[in-house]
Amino acid sequence: MKKNNRFTLIELLVVIAVISILMAILLPAIAAVRRNAKEARARADVHAIALAIKAFDAEYNQYPTIGSGSSGVVTFSDAPGGQSIDTLIRVLACADPGLPGQLWTDAADSGNKRVIRFLELPQKYYTDRGLNDPWGNRYIVKINYGATAAELITITDFPGSTSVEVPSSVAVYSKGVPDADRGIGSWQ
Repeated sequence: MKKNNRFTLIELLVVIAVISILMAILLPAIAAVRRNAKEARARADVHAIALAIKAFDAEYNQYPTIGSGSSGVVTFSDAPGGQSIDTLIRVLACADPGLPGQLWTDAADSGNKRVIRFLELPQKYYTDRGLNDPWGNRYIVKINYGATAAELITITDFPGSTSVEVPSSVAVYSKGVPDADRGIGSWQ
């Protein structure tokens, strides 16, 4: 009698069912890991930008001034009425999106007189033409140029709250996860 070395239809269906069950268990876990990784990257970015601004202040005894000078609380974003976040990032990183890997010598004209690189940018910055959070939104930076130790920065558009009082002269934040009322801030 000849021995049959093939799989039966029932055996194949059982294997497919087992693989489907395992995929159903693993896919949500993989999505959660990806979400947590994006949040960790955004948290690292906001802390790095805030630290770069504070290092600039420590080096030059003033915050970066963009344009015709600054006073009070100034918002750097892409929103109408805000200062350009890209210009602030270029001054802190001495980087120009058109010149990957090279120092941007015009930073000296914008207050970074010694052309010090306070912020390291990923290569993706040069291809995306800007520093975005993991969800594709721009980071928002608020600097209180007239701050004393007792002054706070009030943020009225932080997700998940009506307003946030930040006990610092520098606040950097991302609107965070889309459709989840929680942002990511440098003060958290």
